[in-house]
Amino acid sequence: MSSSPRADSRGLDLTAKLFVDAGDVIVTERPTFLGALIAFNPCEPDYRSVPMDEEGMEVDALEQVLRATERVKLIYTVPDYQNPTGRTLSLARRHRLVELAEEFDVVILEDTPYRELRYEGERLPTIKSLDRSGRVVHLGSFSKILAPGLRLGWALAAPEIREKLALLKLAADTQNGTLNMSAAAAYLSGFDIEAHIASMLPTYRHKRDLMLASIAEHLPAGITWTRPQGGLFTWVTFPTGLDLAAFQRDVLIPRAKIIIVPGASFFATTPEANHARMSFSGVPDERLVAGVRAMGALLREVLSG
Repeated sequence: MSSSPRADSRGLDLTAKLFVDAGDVIVTERPTFLGALIAFNPCEPDYRSVPMDEEGMEVDALEQVLRATERVKLIYTVPDYQNPTGRTLSLARRHRLVELAEEFDVVILEDTPYRELRYEGERLPTIKSLDRSGRVVHLGSFSKILAPGLRLGWALAAPEIREKLALLKLAADTQNGTLNMSAAAAYLSGFDIEAHIASMLPTYRHKRDLMLASIAEHLPAGITWTRPQGGLFTWVTFPTGLDLAAFQRDVLIPRAKIIIVPGASFFATTPEANHARMSFSGVPDERLVAGVRAMGALLREVLSG
């Protein structure tokens, strides 16, 4: 298990330390999880990013990057209900991703903290389950399925990789807090975590549906958003030229006390300022609807000039 500011961020950090030297290349989705970039940056990597569509990472574009780029050490992906877009990597692309990693001798880092939060659609196999040569490191987390404050995660990897990760973990912090590990072990021994997860899903599904309906009703024309089949986020794209960080700082917070996550920081290479990650997980229904309504009114005011 790993313990860190986000449950599997220690896994991201340790995997990068194991495989990446300064100047090596990490390939990410575009956009990608901000916390992963924070974990990777101390290793001083170069980044290449691959665009996404509704089936996740575009593997044809990934192949072009791999053919054109030397010193690629890691391909980082959040295949299930990605943070920040909520998109899911299709089954065909999962297979192709593994084939490309084999062909170009690259390690895949599969980050799956949201995997169990599926509200619709087919349950797809993990990328790790398709791995035949031990080149996939799979990270999971209790933080989204048991208790956010517990901050425990896990890593699945080939024995030779797992042993080296364990040594790096020992050097980093000796061990996790015994109390948290004991609490998780006691819960898993005495209760049915699958039933616990199943009990959460209707609430999260409702909140997702309410968020998407509110966006459709209240945000002005010209704005698009993703429809995640699971997870905690939708990715909203605003007209080109609208800087969401500036809009939040100058308008949303002072006038409506609304906080979103501006999208520019989710790009490993060239930032794009006209996006935002919007989470539906922890806000009461009435505040969620009121917030989206107020945001829509302020957007109309700003976009109208």
